[in-house]
Amino acid sequence: MTRNNTYITPDNDTKYQPETYYYTDAISDNAVKYIHEHATQKPFFMYVAYTAAHWPMHALEKDIAKYRGVYDAGWDAIREVRYNKTRSIGLINENCKMSPAANAGWENETEKEWRVRCMEVYAAMVDSMDQGIGRITDELKRRGQFENTLVFYMQDNGGCAEKYGLRKNDGKNLKPRAPMAKDELQTLMTPRFTRAGLPVLTGHVMPGPATSAIGYDQPWANVSNTPFREYKHWVHEGGISTPLVVHWPAGISARTNCVDSQAT
Repeated sequence: MTRNNTYITPDNDTKYQPETYYYTDAISDNAVKYIHEHATQKPFFMYVAYTAAHWPMHALEKDIAKYRGVYDAGWDAIREVRYNKTRSIGLINENCKMSPAANAGWENETEKEWRVRCMEVYAAMVDSMDQGIGRITDELKRRGQFENTLVFYMQDNGGCAEKYGLRKNDGKNLKPRAPMAKDELQTLMTPRFTRAGLPVLTGHVMPGPATSAIGYDQPWANVSNTPFREYKHWVHEGGISTPLVVHWPAGISARTNCVDSQAT
């Protein structure tokens, strides 16, 4: 993390020492602290930039457990359910067609257990982020500022089909090393070792713990982008169509629970 333009590690942070350090929670908890310290300023502004649910896919087991079995039906069935739901609630036009499938079909998948785990972890990452946003809004409510605070929730791109981390380790970094020093920073985009000194594995490993570094791959990105074509990097809807949820009861109370598709 960075505080007052100074890089800090989970070990040398004197102001934040949770029992379990999870970066998404750290972002949320520090945001709540910021509101507590600054919300008397009028107006106040806060930009909360989560890294979830970007790869590498790391999540807490208590959150992963909520999604056991949710994705066992596979991507074909889940895409169909999402397609029908988005049409029924008006998020897409009834004439909108489903994009082509990104794979040969769930019935032909040979690593179902691993594939399902990938989506369970991805969902758990989003769940943790949602919990954090809930704590942020709860703090606004405690301070009596929720109704008159303009909240924007947005994303920067569609689902990512990159095969990040899906190549196996080359074998050079599979032996544990000494734990990182208290002030030592992780400087690589994909660290080779955890702070505890354990090797970070890639390939078809079960995601979730800090010892793994993979993404969820194209088939699940295809699910995330239902019913649109293509992914992050492309200028198709699957790459650039993203959510923008706006909440401001005191300012836009006349328009609630509605979808606005107008272009400006």
